[in-house]
Amino acid sequence: MKKLLLAMAVVSCSCLFAGGKANSEEEPEVPPLPTLYSIKHNSIKNVEDSSFAYFGVHTHPVPFPLPGVDIGYRFKHNNFAVDVSIKYTTAFVANAIQFDTNYLSYFDSTYLGIGVRTAYSFSKDGQFGVVGLDFLVGREFRRPEKAPTFVQLEIYYPTYFYTHEWLTLCPGINIKYGWGF
Repeated sequence: MKKLLLAMAVVSCSCLFAGGKANSEEEPEVPPLPTLYSIKHNSIKNVEDSSFAYFGVHTHPVPFPLPGVDIGYRFKHNNFAVDVSIKYTTAFVANAIQFDTNYLSYFDSTYLGIGVRTAYSFSKDGQFGVVGLDFLVGREFRRPEKAPTFVQLEIYYPTYFYTHEWLTLCPGINIKYGWGF
């Protein structure tokens, strides 16, 4: 019995001390693996800093000026942005509500864009809706410690309309100035 206990003690001690170094030579350090890619944490910060909400005024200059206001948000990342806005335009006897979604590509502070516009117009004489394409060019002005501002020219082409009456639609022009907040 004593031999069995002694054998179990030897085996357990050898198992406990088996992880130690057998010789005094130092093991060579393994160099770290090369970094295959890196994530820049400041790029996420730049996205938040360059995206902004805005308030804007616009006019449809042709065939006669139609004033309007809009509010939107521009999600910006690097040289690209998605602009989403809602507009209200009035001719005092007829009104329109528009929803725009535009994809923008920046070239420094100038940008080009394409998007989709959905509009609903109503007056005492009737109502109609329009879905169309937007093409736009603009310029954004950024000053240190101030909200960005921009001016843009939009050319839209109605591609589909729905109404109870016959209606002729033609391309239009919209000039917008916006203030970020």
